[in-house]
Amino acid sequence: MMSTPAFVQPTPSSPSPALPASWLDDHCDPAVARAAWLFRHSLRAGEIHPAQHLIQRYRALEGVLHVPPPPRQGPACTAHAAIDAAALERGVGDLPALPQVVLELMALMQDEGLHSADFAARIECDQALVARTLRLANSPFYGVAGRVGTMRDAVQVLGMGVVSSLLTTVAVSGQFSGVACAGFDFPGFWKHALATGIAARTLARTLRMDTHLAFAAGLLHDIGRLVLAARFPAEQAAAIRCERDADRPVLDAEFDAMACDHTTVGTIVARHWHFPAAVVDAIQRHHLPAAAAAGSAPSLTDVVHVADALVHGLDLLHAPHESVPIVDITAWSRVALTPDQYMSILEQTEQGVEALCEALAL
Repeated sequence: MMSTPAFVQPTPSSPSPALPASWLDDHCDPAVARAAWLFRHSLRAGEIHPAQHLIQRYRALEGVLHVPPPPRQGPACTAHAAIDAAALERGVGDLPALPQVVLELMALMQDEGLHSADFAARIECDQALVARTLRLANSPFYGVAGRVGTMRDAVQVLGMGVVSSLLTTVAVSGQFSGVACAGFDFPGFWKHALATGIAARTLARTLRMDTHLAFAAGLLHDIGRLVLAARFPAEQAAAIRCERDADRPVLDAEFDAMACDHTTVGTIVARHWHFPAAVVDAIQRHHLPAAAAAGSAPSLTDVVHVADALVHGLDLLHAPHESVPIVDITAWSRVALTPDQYMSILEQTEQGVEALCEALAL
């Protein structure tokens, strides 16, 4: 039986722009009002988001989603300081390198002749990674708790693709511990990243695409936001204030505050870390997939684009300012899954992310 957890109703103490109490009382019950709030940018534009009916069905919500009122008048978004290309390159260049084993495994995973024993042996060279990866491999999400004692066990039980995804998660999250940026929710960032990775992998499995690349691309799609928080905290804090005070979509707020956005930064990071080209493209274009001919097969970027929207729709963080990004309808059409398939993906994502966050102590 599919669970239907309720949305969390914003409280009067929630920071602006929380749901106006009068609108909530006059129009619909709290769960339906929350759904309308999540899809407000599409509703205000007079559009029906393609994920809207899926979320309503998944949450067993009945009722029309009324258009939320415009945000209360707040301070205008003003640029804190433009981040130029040279500063970006310096900031990214100062990032610590990913462990060499992770970069090698990303390349090795493209080799169809790769032997599992060679794969496990290469991982075992980095014991710090091994310890955290084994903890993650034994999480309830994978259903093998207590059965994975070595990397060879992990590869045998879970497969090379899953183990490589776990290594990527552990390695990237480990590069950004201890940083601070006003208004930036680091645990929330990782919860969304993991959920998008799970959703992208499940979408890819349904579409018979590369599940390892899908997880990696979903996990890393917002890596630019993390780098901005770590290397340009004042500028990122200004973008967050703009997004919240003026209720602006994240890319618009970032451009207003610092004349660049997280997709640009994420692309530079992905190239700096030598990620596969398909992952770089998904990071660069996850808000606006490239045009493709009618009838084209879905790309990895399409998969991440759709996964990101689904995860925002799940409202896993219950953040007052959460919103579902507007999607490219042609990319959504290329993915072309059935409602029942989407229900399964939503359920697997919601259940899986809790287990992984617990295992990673997030």
